[in-house]
Amino acid sequence: MNAQLNATQVFFYLPLILKPTVTPTTPPTLLASNQAHPDSLVVDSQAVYWANCGTEVRAPTDGTILAFSKSQGISQTLASGLSCPAFLKADTDSLFWSNRQWNAGVVGRFTIFRIPKSGGQPVELASYEAINGSLAVDETYVYWRGYDGVVMRLPKTGGGTPEPAPVPALVFDGPDAYWLNSSMDLIQSGKDGSSAVTLVRGSDLAKLGSLENSRVYITAIFPEPSEIYFTVFVDNYPGWLACRDQFTVLMKISKGGGEYGQVARVAGGAVTLVTEPFVYFSGYCTNGILKITLNTQTVETVVGWPESAWALADDAIYVYWADWTNGWIKRVGK
Repeated sequence: MNAQLNATQVFFYLPLILKPTVTPTTPPTLLASNQAHPDSLVVDSQAVYWANCGTEVRAPTDGTILAFSKSQGISQTLASGLSCPAFLKADTDSLFWSNRQWNAGVVGRFTIFRIPKSGGQPVELASYEAINGSLAVDETYVYWRGYDGVVMRLPKTGGGTPEPAPVPALVFDGPDAYWLNSSMDLIQSGKDGSSAVTLVRGSDLAKLGSLENSRVYITAIFPEPSEIYFTVFVDNYPGWLACRDQFTVLMKISKGGGEYGQVARVAGGAVTLVTEPFVYFSGYCTNGILKITLNTQTVETVVGWPESAWALADDAIYVYWADWTNGWIKRVGK
């Protein structure tokens, strides 16, 4: 990793928001229905796993963790009686999630659990008053971000005391970590904090907004084999919810740094999955789920409104999504 690299070249190109030009001929496959607000999912070679938040608004007690066997075509409940499990992550053997328990007069209690993919008794790893954002798992640790912005970690096997992570990262790619600093710059570093490089300056991204008070910031980071993709949310009229005033831009930069620029753009704030050579978007302004071929810009409607994805995941053959509103888990061929 070259510690001397900086974001010195920026290329912005803002075409009209992409419109669907192709409708796929293969319909999606329904894997599970009548789910109680599925809000996150992960996939491995054997199964699809997801977390159901539950049916109550403030204090659900019917949250669950489930698995759909790809070979058997059936679902199994791995954990039940939970209070809004979310941010589901996985390693080779286990699933991890944050359980939100609302308490009167405070934000709530967030407890991080682990359970074997084969099922069993959930193991409590850590409990905090608040967790801000997602979880991450690597070979050794489970990571989470507190409301104070500090990323904490704990051995994923349990035991020990949570400690601040060397860098405030929740996105890892082998030995590298990707994260945003207080200026919303995109930083690449070693997982131990070494060789930190500024890849993208947040102040440069402000050019994507059309007004002086536009809110422009990076929302997600997707390391791929040779490129780093990232999404930027642009809100030209903060406080107003309008598809014509908000959009999500997918951008990319080489892992070696240098010039970066736009790859795709959709209206509104969008859930995004990058899986080269495609990107998938879903949200309140995309009217379903869109698939864009990155090198040709061909746009397909995977599913139309009122379906939408609360979370997206993929394997070598399929893209999977959780639909919070309709309570569906579905997949479609790439």
